[in-house]
Formats: sequence, C-alpha cells, structure tokens
Amino acid sequence: MLLPRCLAVHFMDMTLNFSFSSIAKYAFVLTLGYLAGNNYQCYSVSLDRYRAIFVAPLLARIAFAGPWRVPKFSLDVISIPACHAMFRMNSAEFSGVFLTTGKSTFPIYLMNTAFIGLSKGVMLRFEPWDLANFFWFAPILLLVGVVGPILVKRWIIARRSVLNTIVA
Repeated sequence: MLLPRCLAVHFMDMTLNFSFSSIAKYAFVLTLGYLAGNNYQCYSVSLDRYRAIFVAPLLARIAFAGPWRVPKFSLDVISIPACHAMFRMNSAEFSGVFLTTGKSTFPIYLMNTAFIGLSKGVMLRFEPWDLANFFWFAPILLLVGVVGPILVKRWIIARRSVLNTIVA
C-alpha cells in the first residue's frame, strides 16, 4: 500500500520546509529498499537469476542519458538493483575485478588524474571534447584512470620496497 503512495508523492511539488521535498524525492526508492530487505531471500534469488535484466537497463540509461534528457528518477530506480546484481557476482563470474579494484583504491586515488589527463591530452589532439565525442571519451578515460594505476602498482611500485611501503 505504501509503494504507490510514495510514487505519487515523488511527483508532487512539496515545500522545502522540514525537508518535505527531500522526503518526497526519496520515499519511493527507500520503500523499494525496505521491501527488498523484508523479502531478501526472494530478492537475492531474483538478482542472481535475472542479473542481465537488472543490469541492461542501467547500461542503456547511462549510454543514452546525455542526448535525450532521461529523468534522474529512472536512474535512481534501476541503478540500485543493478548494482546489487553486479556485486552479488562471485569472483569466478567476474574474474576478481571488484577485488583487484578494491585492493588498488589507494594507487588509483593517487595516480588516476595523471593517467586521465595524459590520455585526454592525447585524445584531444585528434577529436574535440564535446557531447558527440563524450560517449567514447568517457569509457576510455575511465578505463585508463583505473587500469593505469593498477598496472603501475604491479609492475613498478611493487618491485621497489620503499615505494611499496608508501603506496600500499
């Protein structure tokens, strides 16, 4: 009974007093979370069984967000189960990508700007930074900003004991 009411409240104009506008904005998503938590067994089985159905709309939403001005609400609703579905993958399914990335957060934090800046500088020599090119610039810069520092940590820093103690 609460879910349809929260959905209706989401689209109503609310006063800023007492954060009613924030409550209205997030009530539907929070209610979905509450329902998922109360029905965790069924929710987790569904996430595992229908992973692609949860993840594909998120990827499509991200890919087509810029040109068509899709409402943010759609991202709110589809991203949570998509992220849950992706994080429930075991390491054999995803080859330890999350584990490697998690263990490398400090090197990524320290070096991603340098890798992104260098890559962007090279890419700008060939194409301008505009909306049309954003959709191929962004994935490349994201990949370089994550993978570059991981490789530097493995191939250079890990072999130098002094550096390895600093950049753990």
